Amino acid sequence: MQLPSDQEIIQVSGNSPIKAQKLRYYEDKNFTGRVLSPPKLTAPNLPYADVPISQGDDWNGCTRPVDDRLFGEEDQKANRAAHRAANEGGKEIKQELDEKKPEGDEIVPSVDLEDNTAEIDAKRVTELAKTTAIAKQAFAADNSPDIDLLDF
Repeated sequence: MQLPSDQEIIQVSGNSPIKAQKLRYYEDKNFTGRVLSPPKLTAPNLPYADVPISQGDDWNGCTRPVDDRLFGEEDQKANRAAHRAANEGGKEIKQELDEKKPEGDEIVPSVDLEDNTAEIDAKRVTELAKTTAIAKQAFAADNSPDIDLLDF
């Protein structure tokens, strides 16, 4: 919502917003007697009488652009193009990267995998049986009341 320059909205916690006229002390008859003339400056180039002496900035001009030797040839070209585009304004143009195909032989799935599934399943079953047997022995050793494992 855009209000005219002479109006404003006053918001107070717990109350609804109030649309009001702005107070312009230099136009209001109640405040024109309070308007004073601007202060007189001692020197023509100083903004006020007790302004401190200006000092040099230690960091002014210390930043430098990145050295071109840090970039490869392609990076240097892209960097120069980006600087030109930034100085010219307008839409930012990004260069698209060439899609490279992976080098080397393509992976071809083996046909023998489907034939060996029965053998693989048999190996898994035997390994599972061995590990469960070891786990049963360890559990039985821990829970037997007659064996004292902490015999000093």
